[in-house]
Amino acid sequence: MIYDFRDPGEQELALALNPLFPLAYDYWLRLSESRLPRREEIDPIAVASILSNVMLLDVLEGGQDFRYRLAGSTVEANFGGSLKGVVLSDILKEFPSFEPIIDVKRRCAATASPYTCDKAVFTHFGTLKRVNCFAMPLSDDSQGVSHLFAIGILEPASQT
Repeated sequence: MIYDFRDPGEQELALALNPLFPLAYDYWLRLSESRLPRREEIDPIAVASILSNVMLLDVLEGGQDFRYRLAGSTVEANFGGSLKGVVLSDILKEFPSFEPIIDVKRRCAATASPYTCDKAVFTHFGTLKRVNCFAMPLSDDSQGVSHLFAIGILEPASQT
């Protein structure tokens, strides 16, 4: 399921998906005030407790695709290696079940609003996993979405 943070009911459900989500969202809210925060404002020390699950992505093609700028150690371990420079649509070509992951990011870029998803997917290791992803918009000019601050959680499907 995909959750839209513009809907208070969906926002509440989304934040309950994983204990890291409220931490990330509270941090993003503190940065945002009355504008979209800039990528440069993300302070690794301030998000140390969630850093291994953090991703920063560049928005490409007007929000239709995304390139990993950085991914935390847990995210990279889930993918089996470095994601720096990897384009999300290339992952999607090999793993169509990851469509909700890119859809969350597309919606976030299009609306300049946070989105999450909770979905079972088949990974590149051939295992069924539950993915919780959370994307929050960032901006170079405080208006248009140029980057995403995201959290990725991949767990065995039986745990949810």
